[in-house]
Amino acid sequence: MAGRPGTNDRRGEWEPPARQLREAQEAPLRLGEYAATVVARRRIRPGTAALYAKLLRLTILPAFAKRPLAEITAAEISTWYAGMRTTPTQQANAYGLLKSIFKEAVEERLVEVSPCRVKAGTQKERAREIEVLTVDQLNRYLAAVPEARRVPLLLAGWCGLRSGEVRGLRVRDLDLDLGVVHVRQAVVRLKGQLLIGPPKTAAGVRSVSIPPHLLPALREWASRQPMREREALLFPARDGHSPLNDSVLRVAHNKGKAAIDMPGLTVHGLRHTSATLAAQLGATLAELQARIGHSTPNMAMR
Repeated sequence: MAGRPGTNDRRGEWEPPARQLREAQEAPLRLGEYAATVVARRRIRPGTAALYAKLLRLTILPAFAKRPLAEITAAEISTWYAGMRTTPTQQANAYGLLKSIFKEAVEERLVEVSPCRVKAGTQKERAREIEVLTVDQLNRYLAAVPEARRVPLLLAGWCGLRSGEVRGLRVRDLDLDLGVVHVRQAVVRLKGQLLIGPPKTAAGVRSVSIPPHLLPALREWASRQPMREREALLFPARDGHSPLNDSVLRVAHNKGKAAIDMPGLTVHGLRHTSATLAAQLGATLAELQARIGHSTPNMAMR
């Protein structure tokens, strides 16, 4: 039977309601509660929100959800961080999110200092070496790719577009008169659905010059395409209007990488080939950064 307002059920003693309220207000703020508050008030893209939710669920909350913010130590953070060494990308992303949460806690004076002190904790160590194609390998790769998927993978390999950026291109984004491809949107997967939104970062919105030697073949390809509205997707799914699934490009990509005996090559990895070829032609670091849509020079050098 519930006690009367102001009754302490554990001891059977009466306490003033004001005292109970004060004790509730003085209860230590736990990381799980604060993390939810911080993420909820951020203005972030749906894809970023989904990533944060995944990182919290899989890495941060299992370790720290019920811990008071002020009691989490640098040693605990370091041990937690080290435990994710086999998944370097998740390790860096999870640490970056937790560090940003504690940064806000410091700014709000909920803790005096942040316990996130892992040196270079947000830098992602590569799980394997980057595979960069030579021009001959790239040409043989593209020759082995099914013709229906050759142009999107050509734009990934020569122009450095991400898979989602290629699949998000509209008819009007491919300007063969100027020899430029405009990246203005991208396809992202959110809760099993393919959605069209802005590129991964602000730097992802860019215009990329197409190597001149590709223009004749691209113009010939464009002349064979059915007439569509300028806002229509350039590489739609079979129904002619829905976004293309990333798995469709991967299937085509797998045939290309098999032809050049590079089993570890990924669609995303083609961007490194694009950057390397541009650098060999004399592109500066700033030009490479702009070309592949990275927000910092360090990322462009990776």
